Amino acid sequence: MGNLNIGQEYLVRIYANNSTSSSDFEIGISTPNTVANDECANATLLTAASANSCGITLGTLLNATNSAAPNCDGGAATSQNFRDIWFRFVATATTHSIKTTSGAGPQRELTIYSGGCGSRTRIGCLFTTKESDSLSLGGLVPGQTYLIRAGSSSTSINVENIGICVSTPMYAGNDECSNATEIFS
Repeated sequence: MGNLNIGQEYLVRIYANNSTSSSDFEIGISTPNTVANDECANATLLTAASANSCGITLGTLLNATNSAAPNCDGGAATSQNFRDIWFRFVATATTHSIKTTSGAGPQRELTIYSGGCGSRTRIGCLFTTKESDSLSLGGLVPGQTYLIRAGSSSTSINVENIGICVSTPMYAGNDECSNATEIFS
């Protein structure tokens, strides 16, 4: 159950369809563990790594809720099953690669935003069912913070843990015509 008010009294009705029988029962109420980065304001900081070392940070969707932020197709992820967690990183270059890992098969979605939690703009999106997948983002401003919303509407246990890392792609020194490498025959 969700959307309960703290301090509000709630009643639980227990009844039997068959009035000729009785049995003992137990009832318990608990509060599920919360997810630290369940909302944008508590986004987990990722450090942009070099291309050769991208340490995966694990996050969990177990007990996460839906933030109702725009998803990959631009609409709000309004499915009751959609759960998301938030990450952030500070760009160290104009291009970064964002890698995600999970158990094989379940769908997951990464939506990348510029701006703050209150006024964000979607700048990239990855919808995948692969065990490991990545997205390259260009046009970033070094020193600017970017947000990543990682989520899924899958109810598969394999999607409970999402791995994510941000790296700086390694480029050859001759990737532009002005830096062409001369080849001798």
